Amino acid sequence: MNRKHLFADGPLIVLALLLIVVVNLNISWHWSAATDRFWYDRLMLFSGQQVSDDIHIIEIDDQSLSLIGDWPWDRAFHAELIDILTAANADVVAYNLAFTAGNAPLNASDYLLADSIERSGRVILPVYFGQIFKNGPLELVLPASVFAEHAHLGHVNVYLDQDGVYRRLSVNDVYGSHDWPHFSLAALSVAEPSKAERYRAFSSLLIRFVDPDRAFRRHSFVDVITGEVDPAEFYQKKVFVGVTATSIGDPLLTPVSASGTQTAAVDINASIYQMLVNGDEIQRLPAVFSYLVNTLTIFLLLLIIPRLSIFYQIAFSLLSLLLLLVLSWLVMEFGYWFPIAGVGFAVALIPFAWNAIRLSRLFSYFRKEARLLEQRRREEVFHFPDQLSLQSREQLERLLDTLAVSHYRLLKGRLHADEPGSTLDIRKWLPLVIAGEEYQLVVEFQHYGQREKRQLHLLMRWLESSDVQQAEDDSAGVSSDIFSRQLQLVQGYQDYIAASQHLFESSIQGLSSAVLVADLSGHLLFRNEQAFRLLPGQSENLFELLEACQLAGRLQWPELWCQAILDQCPVTAEARLEPFDVSISLRCLEDNSARLSVLVVNISDISQVKRAQRARNEMIDFISHDMRSPIASLQALVRQAEASPATFSRDEFLRKVDSHSRRALNFAEEFLSLAKVESEENIQVYEVDMYSVSQNAADTLYEQAREKHIELVLTVDDDCWVMGNGDLLERVILNLASNAIKYSPEQTRVDIRITDSGDNIRVAVADQGEGIPADLLPDLFKSFQRGTGEREVKSKGLGLGLRFVDVALQRHASQIHVASSSSGCCFYFELPKLSF
Repeated sequence: MNRKHLFADGPLIVLALLLIVVVNLNISWHWSAATDRFWYDRLMLFSGQQVSDDIHIIEIDDQSLSLIGDWPWDRAFHAELIDILTAANADVVAYNLAFTAGNAPLNASDYLLADSIERSGRVILPVYFGQIFKNGPLELVLPASVFAEHAHLGHVNVYLDQDGVYRRLSVNDVYGSHDWPHFSLAALSVAEPSKAERYRAFSSLLIRFVDPDRAFRRHSFVDVITGEVDPAEFYQKKVFVGVTATSIGDPLLTPVSASGTQTAAVDINASIYQMLVNGDEIQRLPAVFSYLVNTLTIFLLLLIIPRLSIFYQIAFSLLSLLLLLVLSWLVMEFGYWFPIAGVGFAVALIPFAWNAIRLSRLFSYFRKEARLLEQRRREEVFHFPDQLSLQSREQLERLLDTLAVSHYRLLKGRLHADEPGSTLDIRKWLPLVIAGEEYQLVVEFQHYGQREKRQLHLLMRWLESSDVQQAEDDSAGVSSDIFSRQLQLVQGYQDYIAASQHLFESSIQGLSSAVLVADLSGHLLFRNEQAFRLLPGQSENLFELLEACQLAGRLQWPELWCQAILDQCPVTAEARLEPFDVSISLRCLEDNSARLSVLVVNISDISQVKRAQRARNEMIDFISHDMRSPIASLQALVRQAEASPATFSRDEFLRKVDSHSRRALNFAEEFLSLAKVESEENIQVYEVDMYSVSQNAADTLYEQAREKHIELVLTVDDDCWVMGNGDLLERVILNLASNAIKYSPEQTRVDIRITDSGDNIRVAVADQGEGIPADLLPDLFKSFQRGTGEREVKSKGLGLGLRFVDVALQRHASQIHVASSSSGCCFYFELPKLSF
């Protein structure tokens, strides 16, 4: 399922169109009206109006009924109240009482009331539509004509919602051919005609009620007419008069009614008046804007939801619902009501609907792909076998041959206590299954060392792997749910791929060569552990890492890259990567399925090969020159004696033959000694008395020192014992002292000092010669290295002595040191002291 082509997805488009149509139809058909009304009531608790001090309510309450008398009262009381308010210069007297004519003739109180209404000129009286007779038609109910003649009239019709709550105001109600403004709008027409004019075109509005935590200023009817309330309170105020007594009132349920209590009509009319005068009315959002918001919301959700995981889908849907609620509140603050229940239900539904579609498509995909998984696995080049379990005895025998297990027996069935023993000392019993049958493998050892432990470990690991696989196969029940079966198949294939990948990566990591893979820009995609060892830099660019390799000859990296990438030829070159000599292989591979070209670089450490080549070349030079020199001298001496027998005396001839042959023999012995000590065989170590070793070396060199009149002095502390190879240590001291004698002038001294320095035994050989030039010190211990001065040339050595010293001490975990000056040089090393 390619998300780049989201809107080419048929099911998603169908879902979007279906939701958009249903949600927008809901605007007209009101399927979610109950939820919208609930949210409207909750918002009204936070969006109510603040109470105005210009509005006063005079209530006909229980106190007034108890003091004045039972209802209805004589209309003279109402006339008296109107006169008080007129005298107080009240702006409006909205008298919410129906002074209908009735069947009785008018009396003096009626005329008093009529006169009061006429004198005021600001009295508003209600009209309403009602049924005079049961099941009869609606009729217009007006105040008596004597009252209506000089009063302003407004309707008090109430249209409740289905839940019985009063939310919607009929601004102008029509009866017959006459438009009747609402009672509160009629009051506004008297107080502020310009503001009332804008509402003539409205048919209905939603009511913004007064904040339920506040209330208008209220006065009891009886307190006003008895003078308990100062008439000045009503100066230029809007006065609403109505019934609030519990026995005769006409209260209604409103959105701000607390716990099911009802609100008196006079309070509702006062709230409506304040709403109209402040312009805080609430209108339904025009349908075109509702359609637009609903469509955009659904469109955006279906654009974003498919890109998220199930957790983020639900979280995003909840966030969208919260934003819709906030949007509804903001719109109400600007005087519009946007019913969000329909689109809210769609927002909540979209994640589940989309995931149902996705699961359906995923199930179809699984059914299609599951048939190809097994085929793909079998066609892969690098893969595990189908079974790790043993399928035949021949397979077991090949395994045991590979592990070099020679003594074993295979017994059918379970372990028997009376099984005959063996001549070998150690036996291990291993249960196994071959082709479904149980066997016991008895592995026998003469002794149980590290090699045998490794053999048994690998064998047991193989058998445990086959047992685990068999147990997994036995425990993997077949689910009755086809979807679960497909998931099990895919999960098994994923485990197989992960194991194959791990095996492949482990194989690459285990290579002794460095392997690096990069794209054509040089960005590294992979490198194994050996690559980190040879190229320890932190750069992630292949070209930058390989800059540390100094190519041999005149080769340049750009030339090699062109051959590998453009000519598509495998390229091999040698380079120096301090401190290694390496062979670098380059190749450009193209993967058509991944549409990617990669550079594969293999770097092999050929330092040992190079060292062997150099050693071979040095050996050839040695054989061709140094070894041939004394032999050639012998040949020349023989020819000269043959041509002129009288040239040499017999003693002189023998002396020269002895000198040349001894020189050739010394060269051969030095060469063989170095070759032996450089071999990888372990040297034999034992307790060695350094006094005896150094004394033997001094005795051997006595004649050589005496010939040059050099004093050879041996100084040894007591109990200088070490663990080492006496023959090698004697040869080390012999080489050091021989060189000291060889390069020292006559009439000087060579000291051999063996001293106890605490935990170590220190061996030092010092002479009084000219010292060693500083430029020779770095290569002093390399094979065939000699100085070029007159002194060195006369010595006629091979340059193998100090190389032997260096290698022999390394085999003893020690190191040779040298200190040189114009007054002589000193070679020294230390070995761990052996304590008794």
